Amino acid sequence: MSETKTRRRLRRPSVYEILAITIALLGVSGVAYAAIPSANGTISGCYMKSGGTLRVIDPTNAKCKTSETSLTWNIQGLPGADGTDGTDGTDGADGADGVSGYEMITAESTHISFDGNRLDVFAKCPAGKRFLGGGFAFYLVPPGFAPQYTPPERVNALPETDFEGIDQYYVTVIHPIPDGYGAKLVAKVACATMATP
Repeated sequence: MSETKTRRRLRRPSVYEILAITIALLGVSGVAYAAIPSANGTISGCYMKSGGTLRVIDPTNAKCKTSETSLTWNIQGLPGADGTDGTDGTDGADGADGVSGYEMITAESTHISFDGNRLDVFAKCPAGKRFLGGGFAFYLVPPGFAPQYTPPERVNALPETDFEGIDQYYVTVIHPIPDGYGAKLVAKVACATMATP
């Protein structure tokens, strides 16, 4: 056989032939990989009776040898039993007492001062209760007519504690009062029992 003929028979494979072989090998390896684990979620293996060697197999195209023992196990095991309940924690400290005994107190005054333009009123909380908030309204009273709400020219309103320790709402209104008119000053205060800080 001549040297020329030998070279022709040992020609290098083309790029296309190499690609075709590579794709075929990838396809085969992909099938083998996809079969482990199996579709039912198990893994199969063969345990060597002598020596204890374990190997994983694809049961669709491989079997254990007579010198091996067949084993199968699930990818995910069964759920374990619930653990025992833990011990109860220690009780927390008691919270502070909240607000209780809420009530509204109303006080009014129709007494006009000697200078004819001032009214004062004290709305007191019951003993033991604290001031939460308050408000007032001033009315002029024309002769023969109902009281008419009137925004006062000057007002001083503040919560305070009297000499007996009672919370009260003190309101002073200064407003011109026409001759023959009356006037009325109404104060309201919200009171409640509160925890001592």
